[in-house]
Amino acid sequence: MGNMGPQTRKLDETSAQKRPWYAGIILGLALAAGCSGTVSAPTQVEKGSAGDVGPARPPQNESPIDGPDGPPATLRPAPAHIRRLTAVEISNSVRDAFFAGSQPAQVNIIDEVARHNFDNVFEGLDVSVPFALQLATGAEAVAGQVIKMLPTVLPCAKDIAQDQEHACLGEFITRYGRRMFRGKVTLDQRAALQALYDQARPRGDFATAMGVVVEGMMHSPTFLFRTEIGGAPGEAVSPLTSQEIASALSYFLWRSGPDDALLDAADVGLRTRNSILEQAHRLLGDVRARGAVRDFFWQWLEISDIARGVSKNDLLFSPALVTSMLEESRLLIEDVAFGNRKGSFADLLTAANTFADGNVGQLYGGVVTKGSTFNPLTLDKTRRLGLLTTPAFIAAQTSSARFSPIFPGVFVRRKMFCQVLPEPPPGIPPPSIDPNLTTRERFAAHSDSPSCQACHKSIDDIGWAFERFDVIGRDRDTEKVGDRTVALSARGKLVDTDVDGTFEGAPELVTKLANSQMVHDCFVSHLLEFMLGRDTGNIDDRLPVDKGSIAAVAAEVPREALIDVLAALTVTDSFLYRDARNFPGGL
Repeated sequence: MGNMGPQTRKLDETSAQKRPWYAGIILGLALAAGCSGTVSAPTQVEKGSAGDVGPARPPQNESPIDGPDGPPATLRPAPAHIRRLTAVEISNSVRDAFFAGSQPAQVNIIDEVARHNFDNVFEGLDVSVPFALQLATGAEAVAGQVIKMLPTVLPCAKDIAQDQEHACLGEFITRYGRRMFRGKVTLDQRAALQALYDQARPRGDFATAMGVVVEGMMHSPTFLFRTEIGGAPGEAVSPLTSQEIASALSYFLWRSGPDDALLDAADVGLRTRNSILEQAHRLLGDVRARGAVRDFFWQWLEISDIARGVSKNDLLFSPALVTSMLEESRLLIEDVAFGNRKGSFADLLTAANTFADGNVGQLYGGVVTKGSTFNPLTLDKTRRLGLLTTPAFIAAQTSSARFSPIFPGVFVRRKMFCQVLPEPPPGIPPPSIDPNLTTRERFAAHSDSPSCQACHKSIDDIGWAFERFDVIGRDRDTEKVGDRTVALSARGKLVDTDVDGTFEGAPELVTKLANSQMVHDCFVSHLLEFMLGRDTGNIDDRLPVDKGSIAAVAAEVPREALIDVLAALTVTDSFLYRDARNFPGGL
């Protein structure tokens, strides 16, 4: 675990004292799982002990994805690793395993992750004492829900006789252990869960003891971690096992564990690209895929930031408006990706329609709709097009008080073109806040500084595309400066891209972005990062395997439906193979 200071130890001990007798066993399982999302090879503990619910060794000698000849000799995949589930993935997995999606089953964990593009980047997912304590609290709550619904979750539990309890327990472990552990329950895992039940049963009734088993499942490293090692540990090129592919598919496309149909397919063998694509398309047809796609866009476009304490100096800005902003963006994303047109990424950037309720309608002129119902809205294409002109995106890319071209300019460079920007030199003062200067005049003086000019020109000239919006995304045509009223042009320029040139307004900029192959390559790179849970790098710093995977998919992005792009990523070399030399054959 590393060193724990006195305050941390006190927190651990005090919390444990308030928990039931089995808290030490349960908490120990979580802490024993490891301290980092990049754990070394998982180890087995003594057979039948309470801790023996750790990651099982992946099945060996599965046929390679590419047939008897195996992968190309030149393939150099990314290193194998073990990934801890995120807070969202834990909640979703428990919900789908026990409640068939009918209950939220929220496990209130705050991931202590470093700032990454996405919340599932595994380097930032540790097993800390606060995480373990939050998991323990969440596991107790889930166990309580299962106990309340036990006859529904497990029909054999209704009016159960004592001599039938172990058989009923076995049925529970077989059915729900398979879902929670994402594969067949091993003899060691079964013995460990039965041991937890046998220790709990003398202290309570059947349902209470079953609750302890549920908690044991949730604290098991087999649940908390998923391997991406492959079927040939110790080898430079190791294709993922069928079970690992099933988990990778479901956590990418659902942010949840595999369902029974996907587990069944893994038992038969997901060993061809066609069989993997078939499952990917099946998962994308499920409503859970909508939440995963929404999460990707909200995190990539930083839209979710407006729900995390962003403030605005505007009387209209309120929690209700934030909720409506997020809902508008969700509806637009789902309409393009999953609606009848099955739109592309370019369609999402240039969509001529959105959705609005009474709250968001005020930002579109107040004549759209009233009340809480969202209705379709056709955009004025001279002012807005697509997701990058929604109030949610604009509010996430402005300061609290005034428009600045820096935030959207940096976003487009880094997130749309995958370009690396140098850190600003130290000691540079912020732009003047002279009330007699327009925003353009203030930034022109700032960027004329020799130390700022090269970088700021390339950033600010993009950001001006959004100057005809205020800090919460309302249209505006003028800026009031002292006793002057100045017309806004939203004129800017792209340089160092494959769509260089001038533009006027956000619609012209997003149209250029939609026609850029660099942007499509960058988009696929971010999808790959979200899928793999690791940095896929800027254009000059990508792993060769990622460059190949991006090239194989990105060329078709402008024409392909978003859901087809997602499916295509699941049969790339980046998805299917790992370098498992850091996981020896004796795993």
